[in-house]
Amino acid sequence: MRSWLHASQRASMRNGLHRGAFRWQWRSFSTSCGSETKAMLEVWAWGKGDAGQLGAEDDRNHETPHLIARIDPPPNLHLAHMQGLSRHTPLSQLFPALDSILSYCHTDKDSVSQQDGSLLQHKTATDSTSPPASLGISCGLFHSALLVDGELWTWGKGEAGRLGLGSEHPKYTPTSNPYLEDVQNVALGGLHSAATTKDGFLYTWGFGGFGALGHGRYKAEFLPRRLLLSEDEDVRVTYVAGGGSHSAAISSSGDLYTWGRDEGEGRLGHGEDLVTDEGAFNVPLQAILMPEPVVSVSCGGFFTMALAAEGKVWNWGGNANYELGRGDNRSRCKPSIIPEIEGMHVVQIACGGYHSAILTAEGRVLTWGRGGDGQLGHGSWDNGRTPKVVEALAHLRVAYIACGSFSTAVITETGELYCWGKNKDHRLGFGGTMDSENVPRQVFFSREDRQLKKDAAVLAVALGARHGIAIALS
Repeated sequence: MRSWLHASQRASMRNGLHRGAFRWQWRSFSTSCGSETKAMLEVWAWGKGDAGQLGAEDDRNHETPHLIARIDPPPNLHLAHMQGLSRHTPLSQLFPALDSILSYCHTDKDSVSQQDGSLLQHKTATDSTSPPASLGISCGLFHSALLVDGELWTWGKGEAGRLGLGSEHPKYTPTSNPYLEDVQNVALGGLHSAATTKDGFLYTWGFGGFGALGHGRYKAEFLPRRLLLSEDEDVRVTYVAGGGSHSAAISSSGDLYTWGRDEGEGRLGHGEDLVTDEGAFNVPLQAILMPEPVVSVSCGGFFTMALAAEGKVWNWGGNANYELGRGDNRSRCKPSIIPEIEGMHVVQIACGGYHSAILTAEGRVLTWGRGGDGQLGHGSWDNGRTPKVVEALAHLRVAYIACGSFSTAVITETGELYCWGKNKDHRLGFGGTMDSENVPRQVFFSREDRQLKKDAAVLAVALGARHGIAIALS
């Protein structure tokens, strides 16, 4: 079958499409097992909701986390290999206290009510021999995505087809994408989206004006369209990332490819002699200047950061705000090591609009770059010229990090969420009237009938330009 066919064309050729990979409840607070000890995944959102990006059924803002959905968790949950993580990671490794909660997750029920009363049919195994079930979230400027056990859900602004649902209509609740199955990784850029599947295929869709879709043109794609990294159709893709106007992907052999906008600052990492077409590369190009295989990559506003298999960090691109962490503000057009953190074993990376963060194997968080909105967490509004440990978190072991355009978030190994940075439109999730917060502050989750239980855990967080999404196990 021709590789350039849209996913919808391939889907129409199959005899039906697997749907309902998990049980889903729209803002319904009863469980399908009839037990008060039943554990459920909960999806929460906060911040600006004008385009439906919160998934809360309307366009209202929410100062604090608002519960939008509950999911009956599949067995053998892993955090997906996305959001800068070095690999597909079992939840129990990131959150050691989680096993006791997960033991209450599974029942032999095979359906649950949605908001409209319809049922999603599903049979689940309940033992640890089940194949890993991926869990992940991602935020774009005005849209959001959720990945659970191979099924992709998107919502928010639909302009230029960024939701991948075939139109430009917004969606105010999470909507399952019928054109993709067995999704392993999802990445939302500013105005575009991308995903990889279990068979190693890469799909992109949304706004094409910066070449960020990689299809050799600057046209929007309203449906997921397969993208080949090279002329060799056997190259399989294991990871994808999206920035404001550029994208990056990693092959199964660890080769890095980048494409999209590059205004001369070098964010694509192809060297000084690169001749761009309209200030962009609209097809993937292998970053041959990267000297070793990589396992994850993160795209910032005008720069890029990659993580190698042994925990080394490389970065390149724009550096006006010290995004590269080398003490000067000179841009680099090819990948190089950050001297200040050489020798550290890094397990996760994250790029914001103009700042960077890393997580070490010891659970420490380091940040650098633009600090004018407090996004570095060092108790000041100064830029950070080189990587520096966030001392306010020194007494905690961090398991997960995320960066928004002007904000940062972490999750501790006990499942507590902390945010800091710009707070306009309540994008940090703790309400209040402050414009920004320059030290980490805990975000609390509440409902009319209870506070989030002490033994519950926040598992994943994603930050957009003005909103945030989190998944908790309760």
